[in-house]
Amino acid sequence: MAQPTPPEFKPTTHKKTAPHAHKSKTGQPLPPTEKQTIVAYENNPFTIAASGIDGLFKYAKVLAIIMLVLSLFGIFGNAIPAAFDHGPYRPEPTPTPAEPVASPSLSPEQIIALVAVVGGIAFVAIVIGFLVSAIFTGLRDVSAAAVANQKPVSFGEACSVLFSRFGSYLWLQVLIVVKVFLWSLLLIVPGIIMAVRYSLAGTAFFAQNMKASDALAHSTRITKGGWFTTVASYGLFNLITLGLISVLIDTGVRGILLRQFTAYDAAGVRKPSPHGVTIAYFAFLIFVVLAGLGMLVVLAAFAINGFSE
Repeated sequence: MAQPTPPEFKPTTHKKTAPHAHKSKTGQPLPPTEKQTIVAYENNPFTIAASGIDGLFKYAKVLAIIMLVLSLFGIFGNAIPAAFDHGPYRPEPTPTPAEPVASPSLSPEQIIALVAVVGGIAFVAIVIGFLVSAIFTGLRDVSAAAVANQKPVSFGEACSVLFSRFGSYLWLQVLIVVKVFLWSLLLIVPGIIMAVRYSLAGTAFFAQNMKASDALAHSTRITKGGWFTTVASYGLFNLITLGLISVLIDTGVRGILLRQFTAYDAAGVRKPSPHGVTIAYFAFLIFVVLAGLGMLVVLAAFAINGFSE
């Protein structure tokens, strides 16, 4: 049975008090009770993903449809070439005789100029790719922020919100890339852990109108104690759907997690332990990793035996 969604929180509020404080007859606020500090919490990663998708179509319908269409184009884009490549009427390639090619001799100045041109083209391509990726990711974060705040947003409004703060959002993306890279230098694992901890920064940036550094700090703080739930919420539904609508799933999950993690952080309440489904998901991942390592060991043993004979 689906659990109730948490009460709406105010994006600009950072107080550690209960959302509804009762007053005494004298007008003085009474101390909060435990019931006032505990808020509803979706702990099942499957439910979180389902609620996120539902929230996207409720609060950011046009953007959700665009994400779904792009996902479907990705599906058919991969399926159609495969159908032609393996069809019964695929023409056989005609071998052509190789012609000797003379190797041109380049002077050092020409080599330097060529390297400079290729490097410049590569740099421009990287910058353009980063900008396009930031626009698409930014629209996703605006959509997730609409789910978190439970306020509808149209496509035009989402674009207006994104481009009004696009410079700061680009800086946030640069900070995330640099920080994850630096953490990854410590044997990869810390980079993976911190990438998950930073995953709500973009949504918090728009949902709570934060600066880039504040959004990073907020995401890092609210995901403490919820790392396993966060990973399972991203991964479980994608595993079931074979990753075909991962863009839709990940965006919705961000909105739900930011909403309830922020509510718990504002109330100063410890998050519940991981759900049984989350534990089962990680047990499955561990099994897959161990099975893969076992297969590598077996293949290596066969290869060694084959060489020794």
